[in-house]
Amino acid sequence: MTAQTNLQLHLERHEYKRGRYKGDAPADASRRARTHFRVTPDYTITFHTTNILTARPDGTIRLHTNGWHDSPTTREALRDAIYVATKRGISVHSQRYNGLSQTAIGQHRYYDGMVFDSDLNLVSTPAPFSAYATDREATKALRDAAAPLRAMLPILVAAEEATNATASQRRSAWWGIRSGRTDTDKAMYIFDNPEHWPAFVSYFYAYGDTHQTLWARAYAQLTKDMRKVVDV
Repeated sequence: MTAQTNLQLHLERHEYKRGRYKGDAPADASRRARTHFRVTPDYTITFHTTNILTARPDGTIRLHTNGWHDSPTTREALRDAIYVATKRGISVHSQRYNGLSQTAIGQHRYYDGMVFDSDLNLVSTPAPFSAYATDREATKALRDAAAPLRAMLPILVAAEEATNATASQRRSAWWGIRSGRTDTDKAMYIFDNPEHWPAFVSYFYAYGDTHQTLWARAYAQLTKDMRKVVDV
């Protein structure tokens, strides 16, 4: 049977006979009070104010969440709607690539407007999954800006070791530099202003650091958000 036939049969069995939604039917027949999730006579399944599934005359179904597909409740409704229309189950879940979460349906990345046939084969164009990748241009710009300071790090770290300052004292100079909204903004300002290099070293210093370990710690913190989204 086609999706339209399945929805027509569902309406005939579970139709609301009165009230605001007369003529529609609950998508979940066991929970008739869930009127925000309904099958309608025009062969759609509505979730709140969005027709999340439309059964088409050619036997295919079109999915649309109005951008809410990353919501767990919308994913659940979408999965249930597909079963009501096709009598077939398919996974609608969150999938993560290198820290970037996105909604998947079966083995495909979800997007509004996907079309499946009655066997739940995707017949519209697949969308690539995405992942976070290091923004190499941004990290190179930071390394280039830091090069003069890095050349002086052995001397700066040795001077810092000799201060025996507390952690709070080490960070106070850094906090006093008002430049930019983030640590990376502040660091880029400091790289251009040698009088602030000791504040940079004090902020990232940990007891026993070599200049290499201090730079590795600072670089990891300053570049942690230097990433972009790419197709995989």
